[in-house]
Amino acid sequence: MLNIFRIRTHTVIWEGYLLMKAIDDIKKFWGRQSKNYKVFLIRDTLRRLIGIGGGGGGGGGGGGGGQYWNIFISRLGASSIELGLINSVNHAVMALLAVPSGWLTDRTKNMKRLYLTGSAVCQPS
Repeated sequence: MLNIFRIRTHTVIWEGYLLMKAIDDIKKFWGRQSKNYKVFLIRDTLRRLIGIGGGGGGGGGGGGGGQYWNIFISRLGASSIELGLINSVNHAVMALLAVPSGWLTDRTKNMKRLYLTGSAVCQPS
């Protein structure tokens, strides 16, 4: 019984050490990042978790609700083939726009204005 308690105690201590090391690594990683990266990371995380912020999300336009897009389209009468086609077109457009938008992002001086302009363009959808 005493041996099992020692093994469990050592396991708990080791797991605690690994958790503290992981937290320390995350803090170091976060400290090395630029302000722009931090803003984009927080914005995208919030958009995915609670559906706020601009930009698409699963083909459903801006913000939340993208997870219901396929249900909505199928209720309108789309077949599974048509759903696949709609999603494929959506992802193909995103892939085609990735390179030009990356090029524009690399060459812009005012990242905030570029982001707000992109968000405004995405809002009507």
